[in-house]
Amino acid sequence: MSQELRRLAALPLIALLGCVPPTQPGYYSQPGAQPGLDPELGQALEEPPPSTPGPDPEPDAAPTQPGAVPAPQHGNSRLTFTPPVGFAQNQGWWVTTTEEARWKYTIITAGMALPLAGIAPAADAGAALRSLWAASMPPEAKNEASGLVYRRFVGDGLLAYYLHGNGIINGDQPTGHWFTLYLVDCGDSWEPLVVGSIYKHTTTGGWFSESVGQGMADGLASVEPLLATLRCAGSRNRQIVPPDQVVGHYHYGNGASQMYVNVYTGSTSSYNLAYSGDYDLRADGTLAYQHSSASGYNGATNFQGEESGGRWSVTGDLLVLEMTSLRRTKRFRIASVTNFPNEKVMILLDENQRADPDTVRRGQYLTTKSK
Repeated sequence: MSQELRRLAALPLIALLGCVPPTQPGYYSQPGAQPGLDPELGQALEEPPPSTPGPDPEPDAAPTQPGAVPAPQHGNSRLTFTPPVGFAQNQGWWVTTTEEARWKYTIITAGMALPLAGIAPAADAGAALRSLWAASMPPEAKNEASGLVYRRFVGDGLLAYYLHGNGIINGDQPTGHWFTLYLVDCGDSWEPLVVGSIYKHTTTGGWFSESVGQGMADGLASVEPLLATLRCAGSRNRQIVPPDQVVGHYHYGNGASQMYVNVYTGSTSSYNLAYSGDYDLRADGTLAYQHSSASGYNGATNFQGEESGGRWSVTGDLLVLEMTSLRRTKRFRIASVTNFPNEKVMILLDENQRADPDTVRRGQYLTTKSK
């Protein structure tokens, strides 16, 4: 466990309210521009040597009050934001905390944000993010970066690429952490921003891993009001991905089955569902779509399917599919388009969902690699 989490575990409840343990300077070194590869390659880079942690910085004299402010001076960050009510500055982090009593135990959830020094734009946002992650994240998060590079709009329409990763340290007082590393496109610079969540039970007693997971997600969500106020000189509300990077023949599919037992009679029954389909998004803007499914109860299987031609386009962060034969239009939020050496992966969400780290894990997974 890092000094950061050790200190969290050792602090009494009253000391945790409204603050978070200080960062270690060595964990948040100032990375420079990194060499790029092909755009959005989702492959890991060689990890640079770890930096040497320095002594704890002196605590701030007093929390900064909410109001329109430049980003905390950590390197040369060009991001500005307005800390929402409930946020206070502590050792460079902007932090909000909540406390909740549950039966025989109490939990604390902290959401936090920390700008890092900006870097020069590169050809490969994925490579830049992985280099920054290796150089800048706490030890617990070093091997937790997501395999895909995600993207979303923050602030007033600024494009941000990101990686995320989480973990749980089990014990009588389990601690969960979930980190996200954003690269905000500010035109002539990419501005990194670390967003974190720490969840902790403050007393021994019963606990459930699902409550830790939800608590970490709640911590990240508590930083969303701050992300909404991010500002810099970058362009706004452009296409979140160039259409030529979306072109491809994508496949998807899944399946599940369930067996039921009547506890009174011992009789059994079963239900199964499987589906698959593909979207062929062509360079000329036309598309071909087909979907098939099979569901059954106790062996009686029902088959369904549909197909259509049409046109596709990218509008802001939405993939718009005009299904001519079906006489309907589908709109999906694009959360990721990541290139690997042998496939391209796209993650789509419902158009009403936000492309945050918690939501993207449940998005529709499409791949150009045929099964």
